Amino acid sequence: MTTLAIELNLYMGSSKEIIKWLEEDEGVKTKKEALDKLQSYVKSNVYTVASHIGAGHNVSLAGTAMAIEQIVKHFERKEKEAEL
Repeated sequence: MTTLAIELNLYMGSSKEIIKWLEEDEGVKTKKEALDKLQSYVKSNVYTVASHIGAGHNVSLAGTAMAIEQIVKHFERKEKEAEL
């Protein structure tokens, strides 16, 4: 998955492809690993949105927040299942 694809999926609140990429391509197994992998992409989205807000555009981080929430929940479930 390219950087642009990851950032766009986050921005749009789409977590399924990112979860697939994290698990299959990156070997991520925990919430912490997922958040560590995604940190730079989230920062990039924050910088992009901040620069557009300053230019008077109507943009939001709601999609990014929603995607991260879904990704965190997914990996929390996986961690709980692994404990059983």
